[in-house]
Amino acid sequence: MIKMKKYDEGKKLVKVKVLFDGSRGWTLSWGNKFKTFFGSNEDFAKVLKKVKAKDNFKQPKSFRSMTYLSIVKEINSGADTTIWIWEKDLKQI
Repeated sequence: MIKMKKYDEGKKLVKVKVLFDGSRGWTLSWGNKFKTFFGSNEDFAKVLKKVKAKDNFKQPKSFRSMTYLSIVKEINSGADTTIWIWEKDLKQI
């Protein structure tokens, strides 16, 4: 008899909107929750790396096709303010 692995309920991608205040602040919002970070572009890129953020550029959504600093620059310009983060990684914030 083959035993099936139990599906991990924490494995769900969450769509996160990122708002840049034009200075040194980024606000991540998902559902009815939000978190604000302050620092340089490089500091925010490290935050994105810590939570393993994915860009909205190529499919599938679980694939990151850009560097984290490129994602930050895209958010700063307002071109694309959507990123995807695994639900279990959002708990690290």
